[in-house]
Amino acid sequence: MTFDVAGRVVAVVGLGRSGIAAAEWLLAHGASVRVTERGDSEALRRAARRLQLAASTRLGRHAGGDEDRLRVELGRHTTEHLRGCDWLVVSPGVPEDALPLAWAREHRVPILAEVELAARVCAGTIVAVTGTNGKTTVTTLLGELLPATKRPVIVCGNIGRPFIEVVDGATPETIVVLEISSFQLLHCDTLKPSVGVLLNISQNHLDRHPSLADYAAAKRRLFARQNAHDWAVLNAADPAVKRLSRRLKAQKVWFGKASGLPRTNPNEQAVWRVGELFRVPEATIRRVLDGFRGLPHRLEVIGVKRGIRFINDSKSTTPASLCWALERVETPSIVLVGGRNKGADFGVVKTLLARMDGHRPKLVIALGEARRTIASALRGAVNLRQAATLDEALRLACRQARAGDTVLLSPGCASFDQFRNYEERGERFRHLVQQLAEAPA
Repeated sequence: MTFDVAGRVVAVVGLGRSGIAAAEWLLAHGASVRVTERGDSEALRRAARRLQLAASTRLGRHAGGDEDRLRVELGRHTTEHLRGCDWLVVSPGVPEDALPLAWAREHRVPILAEVELAARVCAGTIVAVTGTNGKTTVTTLLGELLPATKRPVIVCGNIGRPFIEVVDGATPETIVVLEISSFQLLHCDTLKPSVGVLLNISQNHLDRHPSLADYAAAKRRLFARQNAHDWAVLNAADPAVKRLSRRLKAQKVWFGKASGLPRTNPNEQAVWRVGELFRVPEATIRRVLDGFRGLPHRLEVIGVKRGIRFINDSKSTTPASLCWALERVETPSIVLVGGRNKGADFGVVKTLLARMDGHRPKLVIALGEARRTIASALRGAVNLRQAATLDEALRLACRQARAGDTVLLSPGCASFDQFRNYEERGERFRHLVQQLAEAPA
């Protein structure tokens, strides 16, 4: 709470939602801000104009006012724009080899994730959730459960609402439920959650992390500053999590194998354990879990046409999450897989397909930028076709599907080859399926 940015010069790298929120917060608290964004599009220009308008409104149009307090560069990163900065605040989508980060390391300028900036001034109790799969589900469930403590609850982070956007509303009574990714954790140096939750560790983001060990090390940073007064809620069924837990100083609470919990779903077990730590009555935990109807873009049934069921699992961005979806679709299926691979090995999917026997998909359609890589990895385990786009893949799926089948979009890849994010990909799939529903039979 003693961290003060007034009078300092801070560079904000990336003009996405977290970058805009960080810049606005810094301006409101007296800092001068230098925003640098490698991209240049009409959407980014609109974002820059909104930020400049907000700065002008907040600071007033006096001589040397907003021009000195806010500067924005688009379409490039330059060292001139960074010169004189005291800190650098980085958005999670910015790669580690980007020029501003290299400049900051060379000049020993501290690099802060947006969540780290917020954590330094947060007055509330932080419950932080990370893992390869299930983060958003667990974060959402905790946001529904923890108001039973009669304390105010804020849900934020990687789930969509930047931590820095809401941090000023946190009081010492507030519980902040924070979804946090490996990219954000790389630049967290003081974040110390009272409760840290690690759901699982499997191959992900190996296009950004040098190895699986580096990815696991990034996850471990969530617990690095915890002590014996804090809690680590951990998955006993995940060997990588068990290895990571050996040197933790926090009190460990386990879910998973032999946990004795009345639920078998790991996400629900993790929520149950956090509920116990906050003394939420068992009946309340059961009610919240029983009433949960899932998240958009996560095994979401979006329509039935000519007896064919369509499921949107666009939130599947790793082979592990694809495997999770494949094991839960029991009807004959045609599966749409692909996008931008994050360096993951689809061999785990081939291994699963080989033992699925009667539940193996009728057809896998590999699509997008990674289609050839995926087709090569799965060859021999399942019938395969390829498509350049989601639209083409769905048309192909509909020609092959019959009444009683399921068409499942579960990409196992990032969306950035053709879409801004997995939500846009899922909404495109929904739109295409809706068009099918409206077309004459």
